[in-house]
Amino acid sequence: MPPVGVAEFIFRAGVGVFVSAALGFLCWVVARFILISFFDLTPLNDRVVSMIAIGIGAGVGGGAGSLMLDISRLIVALRLLLGGAIGVLGAWLGYLIGKDAYIMVGMPGIAELGGIVQGALIAANLFPITLDLINAARTWNRRRNR
Repeated sequence: MPPVGVAEFIFRAGVGVFVSAALGFLCWVVARFILISFFDLTPLNDRVVSMIAIGIGAGVGGGAGSLMLDISRLIVALRLLLGGAIGVLGAWLGYLIGKDAYIMVGMPGIAELGGIVQGALIAANLFPITLDLINAARTWNRRRNR
């Protein structure tokens, strides 16, 4: 059985992945509805709205899914803000990788959307996991040096 700290870290990472995927999908659905309802649907508009909506949703969801309750409000706000920005950056990088993938006949746009989703989820969850690992290392170092 893993120690409590390891189990808590694994649980936080799993919750972060789930919440970021759910919130990224929800933001994409809402943004797609707004785009189709009020704006001209072009391939460029569709890609940009998808990258921004999925990136922000996944970034905020990844940050919110792994929050520690003992941190200050300023750190929480910075974590969510940076998570959204990093999620958008990851979505853009995922799009650049996905647009060069093999596109099957009759499925245009699927590889790009898949790249956007995968890039946003990886970047959005890698950021809070890295912050949690740094915090765990600092805590371990403080306890060891007592």
